[in-house]
Amino acid sequence: MIEFRLISTLDHSEVVSMVFALYKESAEIEGEHSTISEKQVHNTLNRTVTHPEEVQCYVFLSDTNVVGYGLLCSFWSNEYGGKVLIVDELYVLPPYRGQGIVTKFITLLTELKQYVMLDLEVFPTNFKAQNLYKRLGFSITNRVFMNKFLI
Repeated sequence: MIEFRLISTLDHSEVVSMVFALYKESAEIEGEHSTISEKQVHNTLNRTVTHPEEVQCYVFLSDTNVVGYGLLCSFWSNEYGGKVLIVDELYVLPPYRGQGIVTKFITLLTELKQYVMLDLEVFPTNFKAQNLYKRLGFSITNRVFMNKFLI
């Protein structure tokens, strides 16, 4: 049975490892190398404690084992008339994939009823993830996601 709960400090080392696994897999899929430092990850996890209204991290548990995580951020959108929840990162350990964990987690998020939209980003060539998200009701928009680094 899978359970979801907010991260505790006892989960940090496992989640940090999974973050690095996510970035490694993403680089293999896209050929794009993103660097992330352990300090960045710890800063994010600490932010879940100091500013839970803007960033949360859920861990996915099978029995008592952490088998995945979901990093969530939210903001108010004038355009959409309410709070938007962004699934910033989502990762499930390979042996636990294909067991409905992501489906259950997205269903949980949609049932919160405090957000007007759920948003996520997926690599253009990750068709397996895209197909899953489409089955869960997500659609590809006609917008282009752009970044400008300020630091």
